[in-house]
Amino acid sequence: MRKFSLKSKKGVSPIIATLLLIVIAVAAAVVTYSFVMGFIGTGTGQSGTTGQINIESYSIQNNQTVFYVRNVGNKLVTVTSAYVDGVSYTINPANQNLNIGAVQQFTIAYTSADAGATSHTLKVVCADGTQASISIRAPT
Repeated sequence: MRKFSLKSKKGVSPIIATLLLIVIAVAAAVVTYSFVMGFIGTGTGQSGTTGQINIESYSIQNNQTVFYVRNVGNKLVTVTSAYVDGVSYTINPANQNLNIGAVQQFTIAYTSADAGATSHTLKVVCADGTQASISIRAPT
């Protein structure tokens, strides 16, 4: 029988072992860095470049539609135009800035009799592309 001794076994040289440990440590650091940066990037990133608005309520009176717009986003928006069923109407006040959380009254020269139907879509658009829409009905 042949005897094996620990002194007779060959192993990895110390230089190669050190290089392998360095490569493993660097690879682990890169993986950890990419995981952490991916988590931090999605956790703190902005949701988009547009704001958020809601049309709170409306009424049709004296040959005009009156509606209230609230800025529910986290940035200032500028209300620039209003559309009913895709047709642009002059909005008053024009180019009105809405601060965060603010509500503003707007009017357009539109009555439900203009189109003859009983239900229409009112859409409000801001300078940055933010928009909101609701269905409006003629008073009975």
